[in-house]
Amino acid sequence: MMGRQHFLDQLPRWLGGDGYAQYHGRDSDPWIANKVGELDGLRADVALVRRRGHGTIAVAVFTDGGRDRRETVDCEGTLAVAECGAAIAAELLGLEV
Repeated sequence: MMGRQHFLDQLPRWLGGDGYAQYHGRDSDPWIANKVGELDGLRADVALVRRRGHGTIAVAVFTDGGRDRRETVDCEGTLAVAECGAAIAAELLGLEV
């Protein structure tokens, strides 16, 4: 289920993978499988991120208490999750984000 996620605006946002590669018979590096969640003031995303030659990591980032409750890809919680995920992946997998 996580490998078929179509909401790519949180953890995968700045990691450079192709979330739709599998549907076109292509490989993606990094490969990302994630599952998002949200409630009023909360954003969450959990992902497996694999990079050739560097291994696989599991990442979970949650926000709570956000005042920006918009259902948009640029709400503060979504951007915070994306930024944290990019920093973690850059450090652990050597990704340039």
